[in-house]
Amino acid sequence: RFLPHWLNRALQDLPDAEAYCVALRLAGLLPPIPTRPISSDKHARAKRIVSTKRTHARQAGIPVHASFTFDELSRAGKFVDRCPYSGHLLDWGKPKVHGGSRDSPSFDRIEASSAYSCEGVQVVAIVTNVMKGSLCMRRLLGALCFLQTDAFVGSHVPAAARPAHRRQQVQTLAAMASELPRSLAFVFRPARLGG
Repeated sequence: RFLPHWLNRALQDLPDAEAYCVALRLAGLLPPIPTRPISSDKHARAKRIVSTKRTHARQAGIPVHASFTFDELSRAGKFVDRCPYSGHLLDWGKPKVHGGSRDSPSFDRIEASSAYSCEGVQVVAIVTNVMKGSLCMRRLLGALCFLQTDAFVGSHVPAAARPAHRRQQVQTLAAMASELPRSLAFVFRPARLGG
């Protein structure tokens, strides 16, 4: 299939249905996946990651707040065992490839234009951070839904590939639909409690 560059980059490591669930969580339409703090044997790696991020951010001209330290981040519970959006177990071991693998921990600045600070970051999987980029999650959700329409298939998928794409489309739509009840229950829960 032929996708706009921004969408292709966002979906490069995730199947559509998984990306849809991640986007729902990032947009606050599904609850995050529960996480636990990392064990103390992973602290040395976490310290190196913080140090590296501080250096790279400064080299890139991104401000780094004094609170962006291992000790502050650890006290705030930022070092977690899994990504709260994709559910991937984070690999706190030695990096296997330069730049990390899809399950490597990555600091996400909650507001993309903000400084690195204890309050302004969360630890997610690299695959989640790459998908999020600085995209509007509602725009991404709309695009993911459009990918499942006949209009998209007719205009973007070569005729020879359509049967295989349709089979994948049915599986993706089923997975996406299975998340809708949880998403709606999560979104409307506060209204029910208040009324």
